Amino acid sequence: MNTLKANWLALGAICIFFVLICLAGLASDFVTGLLRSGIDGIMLLAVCLLIAGVFALMLLMVLHQAGLLPALGKPAAKPPKPGSPAAS
Repeated sequence: MNTLKANWLALGAICIFFVLICLAGLASDFVTGLLRSGIDGIMLLAVCLLIAGVFALMLLMVLHQAGLLPALGKPAAKPPKPGSPAAS
């Protein structure tokens, strides 16, 4: 396996791991009733959402740079041919 692609996959696996840990924290916040008990549950919810969002965004960037996601946005414009009227 290409070492560069292996590095991207390892970084992606780390991001997935941390997103799953954050989702487990969110689930425990709801299951244990900590959310209804006061500010502690609300802060746990906010921190878990923030960290999960950061690592999910990083995962998207890693997958995009590894070439596993299609390019987003407008495609690059092709330069006009030398003999065409738009080139002058």
